[in-house]
Amino acid sequence: MSFPKIEGYVVTEKLGTGSYSTVYKGYTKVGARTVVAVKCVDKARVKHSGSAVDNLVTEIRLLKTLTHPHIVQMREFTWDDKCSIFCNSWLRH
Repeated sequence: MSFPKIEGYVVTEKLGTGSYSTVYKGYTKVGARTVVAVKCVDKARVKHSGSAVDNLVTEIRLLKTLTHPHIVQMREFTWDDKCSIFCNSWLRH
């Protein structure tokens, strides 16, 4: 299994998989090595579902604007040929 390659981040472990995406744990390469959650949405699975595409667009729009202690912050959004990639804040519990 290969981890996603994201400039500026090191992906260290797979945390879980859902219908359209896989979530990994990683950290920033520069500075304090901040821990992040990396969500990779599989483009091949999403493109066959109109509602999944709509949900993805809504999630991106909301995460760009929301700030709340109980909602993860989207640090970065990017993509490659296989995945749409969210780098989100890591929530400790």
